[in-house]
Amino acid sequence: YPQSFGAPELSSAVFLFAFQIYGDFAGYSLIAIGLAKIMGLDLEPNFKRPYFSASFSEYWQRWHISLSSWLRDYIYYPLEVRGQRNIILRKVMNGRPITYANIFITMFLSGLWHGAAWTFIFWGLLHGIYLVFWDFFQVLSKKFSTRYNYKVILLLKKLFLVLIVFILTLFAYILFRSESLNDALHIIKTILTWQQTSFSIEVNRSVIVKSYTAIFVVLVVDMCCENKKIYNYFRKSFILRVSGILISLWSIALFGNFSGGEFIYFQF
Repeated sequence: YPQSFGAPELSSAVFLFAFQIYGDFAGYSLIAIGLAKIMGLDLEPNFKRPYFSASFSEYWQRWHISLSSWLRDYIYYPLEVRGQRNIILRKVMNGRPITYANIFITMFLSGLWHGAAWTFIFWGLLHGIYLVFWDFFQVLSKKFSTRYNYKVILLLKKLFLVLIVFILTLFAYILFRSESLNDALHIIKTILTWQQTSFSIEVNRSVIVKSYTAIFVVLVVDMCCENKKIYNYFRKSFILRVSGILISLWSIALFGNFSGGEFIYFQF
């Protein structure tokens, strides 16, 4: 129960869950792609390193691409076309407000798709808020970038945006993972006020160390994949590819969990 833990433990749990669900979902998506490749089928990637996104529109283009594309093509686009064509709606809600309303409807349905619970619904609506406010922010950001178009500033700006998107994504995960709204509100309050428990809880430190080590490796690999020169060099080098496979197998044997638990997304 979240009431049994303080801010340090809950903050660490939220951070670790972000990579648990990413590794879980991206992992078995890659397994499906690999198995299909063996049978001569080419499947589209379902994840493209979403935690390196510099905006929430980019995040949803990288995270669960199959679901995001379906929501975009069959819910958002039809709503957008009908909304812009409707003369009454255009008079009452001219321009961007129609788009923003369609974003909220789409993200509401995205939350409902994950489960008929208030936690998922508010998670979807929160991402709708992120998308709408990010649209305002990008307008100001473009004006700033035209005045200060230096490589160092652009790099620092991107790093800052990636960090902000990731932190806000972590905040939304609290709603996604919590069993109830009361639990979610308790976790948020505990972290924001940085409350600590008055009693000690025994934590398996070896598991924590292994988890953060695995996350570090994943981030390093993803950072290399984000750089096209490094990625292309890796693909062309037979030695590096074989070394990567051997290191991966060794890492799985060393850090892997063989308890036989189901994938998180099986419940969806």
